[in-house]
Amino acid sequence: VYFDALSLQGIYMLALGLGISSAFGIPSATSMLPHALPPALLGQANGVMMGLRQLSMFLGPLAAGLLIALSGSSSAPGASTVQEARGIAIAFALDALSFALSAWTLSRVQVSRAQASADRHEGLVQAVLQGLKHVAADPLLRTSFLYWGAVAMLVMGPLHIAVPVLASSQPQLGASALGVMMGAHGAGTLLGMVTAGLRPGWRISTLGTSLLLADMAVGLLCMPLGSITARWQGGLLMLAIGLIGGYLQVAVFTWMQRRVPPSLVGRTTS
Repeated sequence: VYFDALSLQGIYMLALGLGISSAFGIPSATSMLPHALPPALLGQANGVMMGLRQLSMFLGPLAAGLLIALSGSSSAPGASTVQEARGIAIAFALDALSFALSAWTLSRVQVSRAQASADRHEGLVQAVLQGLKHVAADPLLRTSFLYWGAVAMLVMGPLHIAVPVLASSQPQLGASALGVMMGAHGAGTLLGMVTAGLRPGWRISTLGTSLLLADMAVGLLCMPLGSITARWQGGLLMLAIGLIGGYLQVAVFTWMQRRVPPSLVGRTTS
């Protein structure tokens, strides 16, 4: 990036690497809490951890944009592209340093001897198969995972792909409207996660009923997105969608952590 020599194929490879690493990292992070806290505190702990993660995802792009703007500003003719690449490269370098810091802190985490021994004697393929067998043998988990897969495909696609297309195809919207909508979604998600941490027991009847009603509400909120004519309209809709989704994320992860044996939480999450 610094030398402005990154190709589209290189970006594909980087995205693939990030996806593979996330496939290992996210389940591992989820499985740590049950080993560190009693079940009664999982709801609040998930709210704190996921809320901080969402806060970083909300503030990080703002900080990166400011850094790129400051590093990429130049009045010399023809220097804008090089300067912009330099600012982006600096942002990537700081991001890499943050991962190095995370790796060091994780190296200081101590696990129980029994858990370490079990992990040492179990291969990767056997561990993955064990997680799949556990989910397949539990009717409630199996049904829930199939349902969440369908929701992820039908909801996350429009949110991540259609919203940028909408913003770029409407002259009255543009990039600034996209920033407002995604920022509002991040703020709503953060607020929902904080609410889940403070009020983990809020339900409409059961968790399953609450989940279905909330997903129906998100579906209804997604429908008018295609007809918005101003950024504030999209911002309000995305704020509400993020609020509902943030609360449910904490509730669902907490339910799964309590239902699955601690030794299988990571496998089940993956």
